[in-house]
Amino acid sequence: MKSLKFQDHYEVLGVPRNASREEIRSAFEISRHTFQENSLATYSLFSDAENQKILELIAKAYETLYNPETRRQYDAQLEALAGGDPAPREQRPAPQAEAAARPVAEARPARAAAAVTPAMEIRAAVPKPPAAVKPPAVTQKPENHAAVEEFLRSVSVFDGATLKKLRQIHGISLDEMAERTKIRRAYLEYLEDERFQFLPAAVYIKGFVSIVASTLGLPAQRVADEYMSRVPAKGS
Repeated sequence: MKSLKFQDHYEVLGVPRNASREEIRSAFEISRHTFQENSLATYSLFSDAENQKILELIAKAYETLYNPETRRQYDAQLEALAGGDPAPREQRPAPQAEAAARPVAEARPARAAAAVTPAMEIRAAVPKPPAAVKPPAVTQKPENHAAVEEFLRSVSVFDGATLKKLRQIHGISLDEMAERTKIRRAYLEYLEDERFQFLPAAVYIKGFVSIVASTLGLPAQRVADEYMSRVPAKGS
């Protein structure tokens, strides 16, 4: 899976090249929502500097793709960088997002000084959590402890079904898990059912899985790595 800095704007937002403006707007809102929830979904994955860089890439991608004119220019730039190769996009080497976007940004008319950009919206809306913030772990009931331990002995890989079963053993509803994790109920359901087509970009999926794992008292890094091995690359 490519690092964000090597992804183009479509990959950053997790949308296909033929995405509608509404799909682009929705993807941006998903990203912003993820970071508005006190960054619980990403607090253990990125430093403050990395977190800020991701926010900037998301905002830049949205600014470029939502405007029809800048999107046309950006698409032309992608084609030029790909050498006009008519092969399907997923078979081409993806251009580096920043390098591809630079000519587009330079071609855009200057914004008024008082204009509010998506990057400014995100930075204003996202409070930085203190370093000590931790996801709320489940307090195991004595009657559930043995069942959890027995089930974990049978687990060979942490996938969606495993996370769902563990949540149920703990006696936690999807609504309660959503309240604990600050992740939308629908996303939690999609994670458990592995309906990847309805989930945002991979970086957010990994964050969601990490926070769910921590809440269930599981090793977040192992769970995230094993779950992400099941997530198909965009366009595949």
